[in-house]
This record gives sequence, C-alpha cells and structure tokens, in this order.
Amino acid sequence: MKPTEDITGKSQRLAYGHPLCMRPASGHLPAQFFRIICITVLLLTALRVMPEGLTLAHAQEVKGSVTYGSFIGNGFKAPFYYSDDYFKGSTAAYSDSLSTMSMCLSLSAFAAKGTDYRNKAENLYSLLEQCGFDMGTFKVNDAFTQKPGPDTIGAGAAGKIITDENGKPCWLIACAIRGLGYETEWAGNFTMGEKDEHQGFQDAAHKVISFLQEYSESNPQISGNVKLWITGFSRAAAVTNLTAAMLDEGIQISNQFTLGTDTVYAYCFESPQGTLISLDPHNARYQNIFSIVNQGDFVPELAPTMPSAQYGFTHYGTVLYLPYASVSNHHEKKTNSVKKMLRYYDQLEGTKDYPPGAFQMKQLSIINILTGNGIEEDSTWTQPFFIKSMVASLAAMIGDRIIYTEKYQPVIREMIEIMFSGGASGNVMHSFSSHLKENSAELATATAASMLFGKENVLHILEKALTDALNECGVTGYSREDIHIVMDTLSDLLIQFGAAHPDYVATLAFNLKPIVTNHFPELCLAWLMSFDPNYGDGNHSGFVSGYYRLLRISGSESLTLHDASGNEISDMPEYAVYTDEDGTMWVELPLDEDCTFFLIPWENAACKVEVDEFSDQRGLVRVVRYLDVKLAEGKPWTLSVEAAEPEELQRAYELAGGTSSSCVLTDDAGNQMPPSEEMTGQDTHWAVCRIRSYTNDTQYGWTDGGGIGFLGDYEKVNAYPLDGCRFTGWYENGTLVSDEPSYQFPITGDLALEARFEPVSGG
Repeated sequence: MKPTEDITGKSQRLAYGHPLCMRPASGHLPAQFFRIICITVLLLTALRVMPEGLTLAHAQEVKGSVTYGSFIGNGFKAPFYYSDDYFKGSTAAYSDSLSTMSMCLSLSAFAAKGTDYRNKAENLYSLLEQCGFDMGTFKVNDAFTQKPGPDTIGAGAAGKIITDENGKPCWLIACAIRGLGYETEWAGNFTMGEKDEHQGFQDAAHKVISFLQEYSESNPQISGNVKLWITGFSRAAAVTNLTAAMLDEGIQISNQFTLGTDTVYAYCFESPQGTLISLDPHNARYQNIFSIVNQGDFVPELAPTMPSAQYGFTHYGTVLYLPYASVSNHHEKKTNSVKKMLRYYDQLEGTKDYPPGAFQMKQLSIINILTGNGIEEDSTWTQPFFIKSMVASLAAMIGDRIIYTEKYQPVIREMIEIMFSGGASGNVMHSFSSHLKENSAELATATAASMLFGKENVLHILEKALTDALNECGVTGYSREDIHIVMDTLSDLLIQFGAAHPDYVATLAFNLKPIVTNHFPELCLAWLMSFDPNYGDGNHSGFVSGYYRLLRISGSESLTLHDASGNEISDMPEYAVYTDEDGTMWVELPLDEDCTFFLIPWENAACKVEVDEFSDQRGLVRVVRYLDVKLAEGKPWTLSVEAAEPEELQRAYELAGGTSSSCVLTDDAGNQMPPSEEMTGQDTHWAVCRIRSYTNDTQYGWTDGGGIGFLGDYEKVNAYPLDGCRFTGWYENGTLVSDEPSYQFPITGDLALEARFEPVSGG
C-alpha cells in the first residue's frame, strides 16, 4: 500500500526517514489514518516540536568540544557553546557568544592532521554534527579533499532547520572556510594584483560562491526562509569577508531562496585586508560583517592600508579590535583584561611555550654595527605601532601595487611553492622561521653592513635557513638554483629596507616569536572566551577602538618633552615613545585624556610639531601641523591636546575625518600659535610621501635613509664613500641639492635623491 500523497523535496527526505512515516504492513492501517499521521509529522516538523528519534536536528543548545590543528600542533580540543537562538538576533548586532562559536567553527575547518586528504574535513563534520546539523546535507568542495594548489580554497557546509525570530521554521546553512593547513594556497595570500580588490582573495571568494551554488543545487530541500552563517580564520577570514560582501550586494546562490544583509551572519578572525577604502566598504549594506582583529597581529595589516594613495586596503563591514596583550601596560583596566584573557589562554592545549606580550623594540645604528657596538638600546614603542609603521614603510619602499605585482609577487609565489612542494604542510614555514630566529643577530648585522660589504652574507643566511628547513621536513622537489633566484630578489629588498630602517630589521629579527605568536588562533580564541558569558559569569566585550593618536616632533634633537608634572616623557613607561632613524620622536597619546606637554629646548632650535590621528581601517585621517617652530634655549613651549568626546570614542570606527578635539600650541611668551596646516579625510592620503635614496656608483659608495615620510617632516639621508673614494653631492633630477654627506630636509612630496661618488685621484 502506497501513501495517498506524493511528498517531494524537503518533506520527502525528512518524513520518510521517520518510523511513523514508513509503509504500514498490508491491511493494518487504513489509508486515511496513514495520511493523517504523515500530515501530523509534517506539522510537528514545521513547529519544531520533534518526536524523539527524528533525524532532523532539534537541539536548541549544545555544549561540546571542537578538535583542531594549529601552528603549535594537532589534535587539540577546546569547549564550545552552540545555540540556535544565536540566529534569532539581527545580523547587524554583534554577539559575543556567536563570535566565540564562530571562532570554534573556524578552528574545526582547519585541515585535520593526517596524510589522507579525504579526511581533512573530519573535525568540521564532528562539530557540525554535535551542533545538531543534518549531516545528510553535509558537503565539502573538491579542494578540501585534494592536495591544495596555489590558488585553491577549501570550504564545507551543512544545514539544519531552526526557529527564526518570528517563531517560523527556517533553514540555517553553516559554511566554514579552511584557514590553516592549506599548503601552497599561501601563494594566493601574496597575489595582490595591480588593481581592484586583492586578486588572490577575490578569486577564492568567487570559488566559495560557486561552492555555495553547488551546495544549494545538491540540497533542493533548502528553500524559502534561509539564513547563512559563514566564518573563517586568517586567509579564510579574508575570503569570508569578500564572500559575505558579494552576497550583501545581491549575488545569488540559489533560485530557491535569497540571501543578503539581513540573512547572512559573517564572522572573520585575524583577517588580512582584501577590499579598498575607495569602494566605501563600511556603509550600512555590510553591517552584518564583523572582523575580529588582534592589534598585535601583523597579518591583518596586509595587504597594506598605507600609503593610502598607492594601496588603500581595508575590510568590509565592522572591525572590532582586541587589546594588545602586553601585561606591562599601565592602564589598570586593560591590564586586568589581559590577565583574565591569559587565564583562558593558559588553559588551552599547547600554549605554555608561547606567552604573548614579550615584544621589545630595538634601536640599531649601522655605524655602531660597523664598529662592533651593535644594539644601542630598547625603546618603549609597542608591537602594534611597530607593525603598522613597518608595513607602511615597506609598502612605500616597494612603491605601488604595479611594482609589487611585477617584481615581487612572482618571486614570493615561487618561494611558497618551493616550501610546500612536499607534504610537509606548515612545518617548513615553522622550521624556516626557527632558523632565521637562531641567526637573527647575524642577519641584522649582515643586513646593516651589506651596503658596505655586499649582500653575500645576507643571501647566504637566507638560502641556508630555507635549505635546512626543507631538508629537515623531507622536501626534495626543488633545486638550489630555484632557491638562489628567489632569495636573491628578496635579499635586495631586505637590504634596501634595512639600510633605510635598521631599527625595523633589528626589531623584526629579535622578535620573530612574539610577532608570529600574535597570529596564533589560540590567542584570539582566549580573548573571545574572556568576553563570552558562556565561559564565565560577568564576561563581556572588551574591544578597543582601533583608532589612535600620535604626537610627532621632528627637525631638532635639541629638546626634551615633559608632561604637565615635569616628568620627561622618554623616562616614563606609561608612554609609548620611539625616536626613529631621522631623529623624529613619536609619542602615542591616549584618546580619552587631556594631555599637556612642555617642549624644553637646551639650545636654540627649530622643529615641526604634529598631531596625527589614524584609523586602522582608513589610515591617516587627521593632521594638525605646526611648521618651523622657533625654540629659544631654556624657554618651553606648551602643547595641549584635548580628549576625544565620549560619543566620538564610541563610534571611533566611523571617524573618517578624525575627532573634533582641539590641539593648541603656545609659545614661551604665552601666545597661541595657529596651526600651519590642518587636513582631514581623504586629503591626508597625499600627506604620506615616499622618499628614496640611491646611488648608481655602487663601486664607490652607498646610502641609507628614506622610506615613508609625512609632508612637513624632516627627513635625513646619508652617503658613505668607500675607501679611496669621495662623495660629490646629492642630486634631484640631475640638480645638485646638497654637498653634505648627511642631508636633512623638509618633505614636500615624493622624492628620489641620487648620491654621487667618485674615486680620489691616486686613491
């Protein structure tokens, strides 16, 4: 006896899987009674009142355990808390609990340990099954079950029926993108492209859209009222960011339902930047996309925001910034939040040997290196500011996206393919970093001295570190010539950068471990746990603004800076202070406090005083500049910077034109000086300049200095003749501008300075 009604699509698969809906034994039940039972089951399904034993997902809340691999190791476990209720709230309302759960889903999508690619998604399957998803709908794309290539992307999904905010049945699709263990996909991370959005991430996002379309076609029962939960970590976060934006913009993955801003929950963790400021990616259309970023992580600074005119990368949607995990921070509230986070971090598996917050800024003098004196001293500059400044300076030195794409992108892609040519996954990267760390002092010294003694030592250290790493991990599919070609180009960039910014190279070499550790997923997870009430009573969000203010004083080293109490700033640990290679003093200013400073000269001098405001997502957004400030010995000037308004701090992310805080400079006679210049918004993008020092006479001498600078700043370049040679002058477009080997000048725009040398007669 057959059912008297043909049930198709979603109802067919669900209803026929239940014992009450199987064909009855002949003659036992009348057709009408059987029909009533089937209709009852369907009604119960729609109302989410599920009889025991039904295979349809029905759990409202679940406490489980996610298994994941990490940079630290494999097979780790962490607790998670899942609830269908997370998806009753607005997509535009950030949820601490959904965020932590999304991070756990991202962790499960890391490629599982083992060599059988068919099982790489087993952790993802396990988590979704624990959360009550219908595993008959589970699907991963081919890239998840095969050896990754340079431009592939792994993604998986499953669906379940939940009850929406209106009490109606709703399909929820969970989609997780693979964010670790993706081998040669690293090449796509560095495929920036010459224009438009980041090419590597954009191509991968299109592949995820194609997967979702295929997923929808293979699950036609998913229709009508549908929501999407999509997430990823690192590379996968950048792809999630762009994928969610495409859906918000109206791209369709099915003719059975429509997704958009109101139905897509997108959470991205430690995401690189893939879109552009010029595309207005922070408007209301993308309010459902959240990126959670650790301020001490270098990965979210790539691709670079600054210089904005040449790069200008950012994220879609809202970015929420985790505090930097430095236990030495002077703010008690922030220090307590770090200590709380560390309790969760220490409870996670494998984290014992990776304590965050150990960064120390180094200051290095090339002359001291050459004379054997080495490192001069530490500064109080913090890791987040070091990373932002280093990335911007390196981007400026490269030039622009066209130069990067043509000169460096192919070489970096080749290096990634060499490193992952075997089955060693991330082991080669870890081993390579370890070898560089072991030789960090030698690398810093060789880089600093390379202009004088050549690049052979730098090239040797880099080639040996990579070769040793490949050998240790059993990778054989490469030639020494391949390694030499790759490292030859990269060593040139390192040497050029090291000559202009020896502090950065020394700091990077001495701090590889704390810099890399800040990208470990365990740190992000621990922060989220400390915010999530599921993990402890009283837990709540503790994000910071991602907006910061700097005081910069340049042009004179003949002054000291004191606070209102008379304390010298450089001696106070509560201020992040850094004096760069050009003698410019950088001081981080609090946004929520009024600040008063005294500029005390110890001899007559002239300088520039500037207060800059930066948004991590927009770059430089406000400049208040005082040029040619005349200081008389022993007569202090006063600078007062007003705290930002509380409502401005609450929406700091939106401040495209900076705060309304006043900045007042008063001379030694009590006269208030008007700013020489004040810029806001996009006008500030052109205030960031590229300064290049070079020589075509490399057989006679070498140069340092240059990089990124700001209009009105004073820049210094230096020329060093070799033995038997002399310096003849600095030239701009063939015109002599200085005959002094050490040339300091105000920045008026992009500039290329050529140092000329000649042999001394009879030398």
